[in-house]
This record gives sequence, structure tokens and C-alpha cells, in this order.
Amino acid sequence: MIEPIFETPIYWNKADTSKINKSIGNIIDQVDFIDSNEDLGHFSVSSNTFFSDILATYNLKDVSEELDRHIREYCDILEFKFNSYSMVSWFIKMDKGDYVHYHTHLPTEMSGIYYYKATGDDAKVVFECPHPMLDMSKVYHCISPRWEHYAETGKVILFPSWLRHGVKTQTSNETRIGLSFNLTFNV
Repeated sequence: MIEPIFETPIYWNKADTSKINKSIGNIIDQVDFIDSNEDLGHFSVSSNTFFSDILATYNLKDVSEELDRHIREYCDILEFKFNSYSMVSWFIKMDKGDYVHYHTHLPTEMSGIYYYKATGDDAKVVFECPHPMLDMSKVYHCISPRWEHYAETGKVILFPSWLRHGVKTQTSNETRIGLSFNLTFNV
């Protein structure tokens, strides 16, 4: 018998885009995008980067509620009970040739991505194996691949903030827009 231990739970599902994409569409042209710090890669990010909740800034309550539904579903699966959480969020825009270097979102606890605009052929988000020693082993290297997930409008992905991830180079001529967010829980 082989028992996989220390699994990394990553959640993905489709969001109800009927309301939330309309809400984002109503404000996205008002969002001030700036070029990223080259240490992070090459992409554009909303100017409130990493320090505030852009959903609150633009009063996108229906987007927050839809994301909350997925966050609660993920936490139920994990059997994690909490009282509340705080969120920071920002938009990220990628054009042809853009990419994001591998990074984590520490010291927060959970991170997520919502794809507002993506074709499915856009650059994939790539998660690295959290067990680096597996990759160094002749025996176990085959079980430590990177996990790639395609971007698709309406998809929500939730994952531990400590999990290293990046985004491959955007080869599509279409602009990809996502909402990234970090959560800190109060138990």
C-alpha cells in the first residue's frame, strides 16, 4: 500500500459570472494599472497593489460575496472553522510577452485568483511542488512535477499562500485580466 501524505489542497471551481463580470466590467476601465516591479516579472497591476482590498475600493460587493461562497466551500472541505477573515485584493493584467516569476504570498494564509477575462489559451498559472527534495531524488523525481492550470473566464483558484507559483509567458494576443487576493483568518 502507498499512502500519499502531506498533500497540498488546491481548490478550483467556476464562479457565477452573470453578475460579477458585469460589476467588474463597469469599473475596470477606471482602474489605474501600473507596471510591476521587475523582481516580480513583467505585467501590469492595479495601483493599490497588495495593501488594500480593491473590491472594497470599488464597492464590488457581489464579487466579494461570490468569492466568499468559494472560500467557505474550500474551508468546509478542509474542515477549517473560522469567525471572519480580512482580504487584500488587486487586479493583474497580462499582455503578450508578460509573465510572473515564482513567488509566495506569505505571511498570509490563503491566496486566490479569479479570472475576469481569459480565453483558456492564455498563460497558465504554475504551482511548484512544495517538497523540493522529491525533485532531487532519482527515485521520486517523477512524482514532483509542477502543476499547471489554464486561465479561463470565471474560474476561481484557492491555495495555501506558502505555495510557490508563477505565470508562464503570455503568448496570446488577447489581454488577460485576473483578480488576485490574499486572506488572513480570525478563528
